[in-house]
Amino acid sequence: MTPNAPMRSHERTAKTRHRTGFLGRLHRLTSAIPGGRALKRPLLNSATACGMTYWLSEPRPTDSFAVIMYHGVVERPNPWYGFSIPAPILETQLRMFRRFCSVLSLDDIFDLLDRGRPLPPRCVALTFDDGYRSSGTIAWPMLRRERLPATLFCSVQALDHGWLWPDAVRHAIRRTSRPLLVLERLPEGRLTLPLSTLPQRLAAVARLDMLLKRLPNAAKERVLDELLWSLCGLTRERLVLPGLMLSWDEARLLAAEGMDIGAHTITHPILTNISVDEARHEIVQSRRILEERLRTSVPHFAYPNGTARDCSDTIRQLAREAGFRSACMAVNGVNGPGTSLFALRRVSGVRLTVRDLVRAIVEAPRHGVQAASRHRAAV
Repeated sequence: MTPNAPMRSHERTAKTRHRTGFLGRLHRLTSAIPGGRALKRPLLNSATACGMTYWLSEPRPTDSFAVIMYHGVVERPNPWYGFSIPAPILETQLRMFRRFCSVLSLDDIFDLLDRGRPLPPRCVALTFDDGYRSSGTIAWPMLRRERLPATLFCSVQALDHGWLWPDAVRHAIRRTSRPLLVLERLPEGRLTLPLSTLPQRLAAVARLDMLLKRLPNAAKERVLDELLWSLCGLTRERLVLPGLMLSWDEARLLAAEGMDIGAHTITHPILTNISVDEARHEIVQSRRILEERLRTSVPHFAYPNGTARDCSDTIRQLAREAGFRSACMAVNGVNGPGTSLFALRRVSGVRLTVRDLVRAIVEAPRHGVQAASRHRAAV
């Protein structure tokens, strides 16, 4: 939101809830007492303190549940992978979830809703997108230790090639010695980006991510070919990023050990940018390939990029027709009465502190989930 933009109604509600709710009272109390700010600092990543805050904010069962969204996991903060959560913060989040929340699989949540049963208090589902290897090597051992279920949404191309197109862009800009990138194949015409400093390189990655994600696959591949050749002297076929994504064998082992597998298309396109037939192919065939190669059921889907404009009524209908039980967006919100199971909101788990995640869940816009059987009839 720009500094002078009018505040949306849900933002006003969230800010009012923060000022007047339990989180607001706790903030004012700890800031007012002597040493309050110093006392708060170590509590920001305390599973007990943050969990108690969440418990006191929502002590009673509700008809809503939060789906938490992750991608990769890093050992320590990495500017090149800002969408990945540092392992120590994830570990504390999971400990808090186990002690103070009711963490269920997506299927368990929908089974309760199908039977008209109430959801347990502070009901949460955990999801990981794309198929990054760290989901299996770092996150999965933590999840097993805490005995928490999770869903891994895999892109077929990630398991096939070991990377997705944003990873190729990031790799080329990170590894090149060139101080300047010039691209001629963008629909907008020539683009020149400086690469002399780290901030310039990170800005170039963000700019190209914004431009390329809106292109159809063929146009995106042409630009990616030009980028890789000009910066690295590589073709897409020769690009290897070892250890970035799960292999098929590793994903199969995760499924055998109990991690739920969901589909995330074949090539990770924004589905509203391609034809309906291409979108249907991406959705239907991704499920078929994953089920065949991983030898497990794949009942859930996540839309690539996942903004509201990426999940049109037509795309949601395609996901329903493909036989999925649900589909997740990347739109911020907690699900409650009225949310279609093919437009499930999620809350990003990538936060600087555990308390930031609790605040994000408590203040997220509330939507709803009625019985799954009703939602499957109306997308």
